[in-house]
Amino acid sequence: MIEWIALAVFIFFWFGIAKQLKKNGRGWFSRNVIAGSGASIAFIVVAAIGISTDEPEQAVRSATITEIQSSQPPQTQHSAPESTKGEMWEFVVNNAQRTADAYAAENNPSAVFIGNSVQVDFIQQQGGLYDGRYLLKLVNQHGDNTSFMMLLPLFDEYASTEGLDDEGELWQVVEFSFNGKLLSDSEQNATSPSNQFDLTPDEYFQRLEAAFKSKGLSYALGKREHVSGSHADSVSATLGQFTAISLTLNKNSGRVESVTLIGAGDGSEASGYEIMFTGAASQAAAAGVDYLDDIILSAADMMKGEDKLIGPAKLSVTHSPELGVWYISVPI
Repeated sequence: MIEWIALAVFIFFWFGIAKQLKKNGRGWFSRNVIAGSGASIAFIVVAAIGISTDEPEQAVRSATITEIQSSQPPQTQHSAPESTKGEMWEFVVNNAQRTADAYAAENNPSAVFIGNSVQVDFIQQQGGLYDGRYLLKLVNQHGDNTSFMMLLPLFDEYASTEGLDDEGELWQVVEFSFNGKLLSDSEQNATSPSNQFDLTPDEYFQRLEAAFKSKGLSYALGKREHVSGSHADSVSATLGQFTAISLTLNKNSGRVESVTLIGAGDGSEASGYEIMFTGAASQAAAAGVDYLDDIILSAADMMKGEDKLIGPAKLSVTHSPELGVWYISVPI
């Protein structure tokens, strides 16, 4: 499984950025991520890839994936699976929250998944590793922080949950982040150069503008929003019509620790092209503008879940039906 870098940064910053996009008339969560079904995957990010199977050295998630065979009867888009319909479901969800909280306690104690503020969604996956399966999404905004987790049921979600042991092992963590970062608490606070790019925010945005100009394209960065967090600071802004970008900054040095760009299209092929290029440019600004063409050529592999080590950066692309297409850059 991948360390979705900072997939980095972004569950926490996403909500503020979404508000900016809505002011521009872009209903962030109500749009299709990217349309353009006839174009090459290397140039339009269309496929729902689910969750990558690549497992990084520092990944804070389960090391193995347990394959559970589910009956998967025909489902309408809005129908709920059988497992959610009985009285037992409430206890099964409580089990998931305890599992999530225990997992967070071992990997990042700052994350919290117990309490009335936790948002719970059971989401069917379209394509990718978990095609047809349901994953449980937990999101908890507590203070200035956001804890996020996705869990895979270790039972058949298309069958009744009656008779399950709600004190047993019912869920497996497949994705976990705190303020958008999939790193342990000690790693979040690390100050060594290997955990940050040798870039200030101003230097990063200068590189980003240079990447656009190298292809003769206009650069439209919105007003930067600075946020001071308990573990790290951030700078976020809209970038063009269909994307928003966020930089996580080292609390001590002020240098860039990770970059996340999120895109959501409006159903047009043009929006797909714009998001693809803007995502590649955001990664090139971290790795080095001279790598822009190499990054564009690597888009198809990254959409399949393959991480790329280019220059001083580890690059990845991931997709969520709810949160869009994410282009992520972290230092090697």
